Amino acid sequence: MTKALQIACEANNLGVALLKDRHFRDALDIFRQAADLMYNLTQDLKQQLVKKQSDDQPSSSSSSLSRSEPSSSLSSSSSSSSSSSTASLPQSSELSSSSSSTTSSPSPSPSLSSSTSCASQKLPLMESKMEELLEKHYYNRSQPRKHKRQRVILDEEKDEFIYHEGLLLPLPAEISKTCAIESATILYNMALSYHLGSSSSMNCSSTSHDELHNALTLYEMACCVAYRVETQQQSGPKTKASSKVVMASLNNMGQIYHHLGKYSKSRFYLDDLSNYILTLTAAQQERGEEGGEDDQERKRFLLNAMFLQKPRGAAAA
Repeated sequence: MTKALQIACEANNLGVALLKDRHFRDALDIFRQAADLMYNLTQDLKQQLVKKQSDDQPSSSSSSLSRSEPSSSLSSSSSSSSSSSTASLPQSSELSSSSSSTTSSPSPSPSLSSSTSCASQKLPLMESKMEELLEKHYYNRSQPRKHKRQRVILDEEKDEFIYHEGLLLPLPAEISKTCAIESATILYNMALSYHLGSSSSMNCSSTSHDELHNALTLYEMACCVAYRVETQQQSGPKTKASSKVVMASLNNMGQIYHHLGKYSKSRFYLDDLSNYILTLTAAQQERGEEGGEDDQERKRFLLNAMFLQKPRGAAAA
C-alpha cells in the first residue's frame, strides 16, 4: 500500500505542474484519479483495521464482555477518523453530476475477503494516465519542469485575491494510519483546478458558476480534513502542511464568495482566516518556534483578509 500512496503523491505533483502551466482540465483529471486511488487506499486501511481488531478479540467470553465497550469505542473512533479524513474523497462522477451536493453516490466498499487490495488494482491505470500526460505536455523530459513557488497574489484580470499555488506532496517512505494530510492536499488541489479553470475564457457563465461551487465544496472538505490533522498533532511537518491547506482553503472560499457577490459569507471565511492565523501564531510563540518564511506567508493571507472587502454601495448579500 505504500507504493499506492507514493503513486498518488506523484500524480498530485504532476497535477500541480499542469496547474502551473494552465492545463486545468488535465490537472483536474489527474487529481480526480489520485482521489479515487486515495479512496481505495483508505478502504484497504479500514479493512486492515477491522481484521486487526478481529484478531485482537479476547478468546474468553468473560474477557470479551469486559472489554467489548472500549473495543467498540476504539473501532468507532478509528473508523470515523479514517473515514472522515479520506473516504470522503469524491469520485470523478460525483462532482461532474452535481455541483451542489457534497457527496452523491458513495463508492462501494471492497469485500473483506478480497485477496488483492483495491488500491493495487488502480495502480496500472494511474501509472498509464501519468505517462500519457507526461508524453502530452513534457515529451522531452522525464520529469515535469520545476517552477518557482507562487505566493498570495492579486489576480490581475479580475482584481481579486486568489491563492494560486498548488500544493506538492513529498513521497512517503511508509504509509500513515489515515493518509489524512495527503487526502486534504489532493482535495485542495482539485478545488484549485475548478477555481482557476472557472476563469478560463472558454467557459460559459453557467459552467463557470458550477465550477466555482464545486471548488467551494472541495475547499470546505479539504479545510475540515486538514484542521482535524492539526487537532491530533501539536507540531511537526504534517501540522505545517495542514495549516497551509487550511489557510489557502479559507482564503479562496472568501475570494469565491466575494466574486459571487455574497459579501457576508466572504467576510465570514476571511474573518475565520484571520482568527485562525492569529491563534496559530500565538501557539507557535508559546512553543518558542520561529516562523521565518511561514510568517511572511501568513502576513500575506492577513492582508488578503483585510483588503478584500465589500465594495462601497454594494447591497448586503
